[in-house]
Amino acid sequence: MNSPKARLPVGDPLTCCDPAQPPQLLHTLESRAHPAAACATLDSADALFKGFADPTRLRILNVLAAGELFVCDIVEILGIAQPTVSRHLAYLHRSGLVSATRDWKFAHYRLAPARDAVHQTLIGCVAACFRGIPTLDDERAAAVARVANRRQAPCN
Repeated sequence: MNSPKARLPVGDPLTCCDPAQPPQLLHTLESRAHPAAACATLDSADALFKGFADPTRLRILNVLAAGELFVCDIVEILGIAQPTVSRHLAYLHRSGLVSATRDWKFAHYRLAPARDAVHQTLIGCVAACFRGIPTLDDERAAAVARVANRRQAPCN
């Protein structure tokens, strides 16, 4: 018989930092985790949770779970003004939830690789826990389509 701890859901606080019980996340996200991921500090966990503390940032994280996007993609998918999207992306970047690379005049945004077990669990939640919320499902589907068509139609 399995112990009660073994049946706890992904992201349970009792298992997030227990090396004997690593969170079981989507395969693609596991491969992005930092190899030396350790338990989070209180300050790093606070920064991560603050990144989740706004509906606009939740929506941005949700679409970035589909893959790498430009600001113009996020603006189009979410129907939010560009300065608002850029401000929230900057906040998410400072909190360590989003990473970016520059290519000429465009910045490519993606979910940041996990730095620790709490971060890894939260990224897994973005990928899986937001499903079933109609608005977020629709936005994620639009983002998946946009990522698939990225090479044929870059931002103007």
